[in-house]
Amino acid sequence: GAGGGKAVRLLDENSYAEGEIELEAGTYLFAVRAMGFAGDQDALNVSLGGQKQRGHLSGLKTWVLQDDYGVARLPAGKHKLRVFFDEPQVLADKVVLVKWK
Repeated sequence: GAGGGKAVRLLDENSYAEGEIELEAGTYLFAVRAMGFAGDQDALNVSLGGQKQRGHLSGLKTWVLQDDYGVARLPAGKHKLRVFFDEPQVLADKVVLVKWK
């Protein structure tokens, strides 16, 4: 996984990165900080606890947050966090996760 200044590059539509995280009950906002290399090949998806959010990076060759964030209302416990996409040429740096309520 990415961390400590490293990034994960997702090269094709079958690429993904996932992990399990322990969360308190609540509503969470989530998005991915990433970079897209081509305007027509830069869609990125992230899911948390089964709530999926798709975003576009607008072909910006710089680090940005997805153009939209996801919302997940979750019970306390372990939940799967997954970053995946259906278009190539995306570099994912980190997932931003904020407990809203």
